[in-house]
Amino acid sequence: MKHRYEQHYGIRITDSALVAAATLSTRHRYASNRFLPDKAIDLIDEAAARLKIQVDSKPEALDSIDREIVRLKMEQEALRRESDPGSKERLKRLEKELVALEKHSANLTARWKAEKNRVSETHKLKTELDHLRVELANAQRKGDYQRAGELAYGRIPEIERKLKSIVAAEDGSIMVEEAVTADHVAWVISRETGVAVDQILSGEVDKQASKVGHTESTSGKVFICYRRDDVAGHAGRVHDRLQAEFGRDLLFMDVDSVPLGIDFVKHLREAVAKCEVLLAVIGPNWLDLRDERGARRLDDPNDFVRIEIGTALQRQIHVVPILLEGTRIPRPDQLPNDLAGLAQRQGLEIRHVSFHSDMDKLITALRTQLAGGRTDKEPLTTPNRSRM
Repeated sequence: MKHRYEQHYGIRITDSALVAAATLSTRHRYASNRFLPDKAIDLIDEAAARLKIQVDSKPEALDSIDREIVRLKMEQEALRRESDPGSKERLKRLEKELVALEKHSANLTARWKAEKNRVSETHKLKTELDHLRVELANAQRKGDYQRAGELAYGRIPEIERKLKSIVAAEDGSIMVEEAVTADHVAWVISRETGVAVDQILSGEVDKQASKVGHTESTSGKVFICYRRDDVAGHAGRVHDRLQAEFGRDLLFMDVDSVPLGIDFVKHLREAVAKCEVLLAVIGPNWLDLRDERGARRLDDPNDFVRIEIGTALQRQIHVVPILLEGTRIPRPDQLPNDLAGLAQRQGLEIRHVSFHSDMDKLITALRTQLAGGRTDKEPLTTPNRSRM
């Protein structure tokens, strides 16, 4: 049945997905009125259908960039009608950013279409290969050995070589997922039961998958720490770019990652403890934002940002200050005692006008870190010792 679903949807189904469907469907109240193997088959069917829709749709990261281009073009038209020096200066910066964004969008679009074509071509060749194998079996049964020889030593090896060449040409960096994994199965269960994907995957799947020679990695996550009232839009943009490069499951950002109805503080501490890198997104108002009483938020021990960064520093997790629009790293005397170590961390500036080149530097550093290519003595990013 695995083969039939792969043919129907034009995608691959991994062994880990099959194991996850069989084990998780009985442990998380999924389709409790049904039994194996039906419920496991339904899981694979729905996960494959969802992945097929993703393959045919524009990637979220590319769609986000295209929407940003539309927004900037609208702003551009408005600025062209203004004559004051500030508007003219903003127009110049906006036009430069538009050029960079349009170039990035064009590159991503070309890459996305090439990957879609590769997936389509692979599906076409696999379908043809299956038909040829059926024809070979029929020719052998009928005693048509000439046709059987043509297929066995001509057409079938030719198709297999083409498939191998497509696989060999893959560069490992993908925008179009073409294989159903345990994560896709867990997402289907999460949607039906309300159980968080991380909680679903943290149990039995890893043990069972290892028995068939596959072990899921749960390390190396990146935690994005930010203040909504300070840099929510910028943090979302950073998240979207990182998701396009590393995938959704590698990132933790509270908007999408915290399940409903749980202890938020406890969940944040546990999430930070599991991450390998924490990105502290710092904007111009980060240090001095106040609560409804007028007290500085950072001075509150229960402040979420303080909890996140403090937990990371205490556990000696790599903390990278992401400094937006010229913001400087706070001095130790401007921070609570448990955050004083932040002042000694290497930071990276990210500016609106150079967003994509700045993000390229961050992505390169993260790739090295998450691949285990650094030592603890090496800075994660290029030095930036700007101070408040």
